[in-house]
Amino acid sequence: MDPKIDAPLPRGTTFDDAWEIELLVGSGATAHVYVARHMYGFHAALKVMHPSLATSEARVRRFLRQGYVSNRVAHRAAVRVFGDGETETGTFLVMEYVHGETLEAKLARQGQVPTEDVLAIARDLLAFLEAVHGAGLAHRRLNPTEVLLDRAKRLRVIDFDSANGVESFLQSPLSRAPLDSRSPTDSPPDDVATIHASAVGDLFATGAILYRLLTGSAPFKASASVPGPLDFSADRTGASLLSARSDLPVDLAFAVERAPVSYTHLTLPTSDLV
Repeated sequence: MDPKIDAPLPRGTTFDDAWEIELLVGSGATAHVYVARHMYGFHAALKVMHPSLATSEARVRRFLRQGYVSNRVAHRAAVRVFGDGETETGTFLVMEYVHGETLEAKLARQGQVPTEDVLAIARDLLAFLEAVHGAGLAHRRLNPTEVLLDRAKRLRVIDFDSANGVESFLQSPLSRAPLDSRSPTDSPPDDVATIHASAVGDLFATGAILYRLLTGSAPFKASASVPGPLDFSADRTGASLLSARSDLPVDLAFAVERAPVSYTHLTLPTSDLV
């Protein structure tokens, strides 16, 4: 466990007099996420802000405001937030619990994902992003650990922690997630503060994710850059997609490569990428 974040709640802990913590499913710089069972028998995901961060009212407001961002996205892939609350243990959000497998886990299990499955994932992910960008938002943190397939094989995006409304958050330095909470190999290699927090950055990340699904390896290697830890650079280390997968249709390889290589000139609507 990262020493910079608060320790998680043990399994079996009673939370807010109504929930029993069953499983820790994720931890980040801002919060832990648990599967919890309500006293009335249903399950939900509880995203509990680290108490050490809740000492700042501005951070609490930002945590809650960002938590509800996904409810603004009119697409079934978005995970819904049902409510929030505050206890001595921390400020929390009650979220839809999605049982499934992340793309990261799928890659670890399979190495590569069949082309037909990648095409289905691409179509759903791009339709989701079209809804995100249509709402004036950018996800900013797409990577294989944030995208999963539920039991019905439907694509879901489970974390909007760094999502930014263009009208709200881009002017605030707090909206720039720390390096250790992002996925540098899925991020554009230029200015993080402007490109990563944009629809173009999401398309770049989509191309990088699809490349990895098709080849089993990431197309870029990231390294921290000066002047500080909020910035990094990414260098292309993966072979061209057709070199790595000569069996792929040329049009598919071109579409996937176009997002990470020529993202600064990518002006087509999201649905036209694949």
